[in-house]
Amino acid sequence: MGPAWTPAHASSEGEEETVEVCFVDPRTVLDKKRWAGGGGSLEALEQEGHVVTVKVPVELMRTMHQARHEMGDGDDPLNAWVFGQQDEIFRYRLMGQHTTQSGFTSVLPRSIMAAVAAGKVDGLPSWLEFTIILERNPKFRITMKHPFLFAGRVVESHAASVYSLTSDGVVTGVLVSSESS
Repeated sequence: MGPAWTPAHASSEGEEETVEVCFVDPRTVLDKKRWAGGGGSLEALEQEGHVVTVKVPVELMRTMHQARHEMGDGDDPLNAWVFGQQDEIFRYRLMGQHTTQSGFTSVLPRSIMAAVAAGKVDGLPSWLEFTIILERNPKFRITMKHPFLFAGRVVESHAASVYSLTSDGVVTGVLVSSESS
């Protein structure tokens, strides 16, 4: 395998104005058996519905640990995570869906997800270690313990829908909803 995980993996984006981020079940990322011996490709994961990639401004990526949680109204058991600017759901554009077998969604830079998928990252926590980290530290930042910008529950759904909100061609917000078709 490759080098141990460090937050330096996240800084490989350079000084770009936009960066690609991946929305994925964190258990998929932390599945060490999947990545053993070189793992696979990020493109294959995207095609299989495990990952949704969205290009966002670097400023939005830097605030993704500040996601706002929204619960459904009344008897609606669904939930959503809002990143950046928020608006009515009909103003968002569906970017795709990813599986949520663990009941969680997460965000991480595409460069990190690609390195993980290629089997080039060691030192990621086990799923059990990650859930303990999540319980103790709900405010997310990439740390030595994990590569995620954000992770949160997806209520009663086999998939999470990822939507983007744009203004003048620039993504200003992202919504991840447990409502999937």
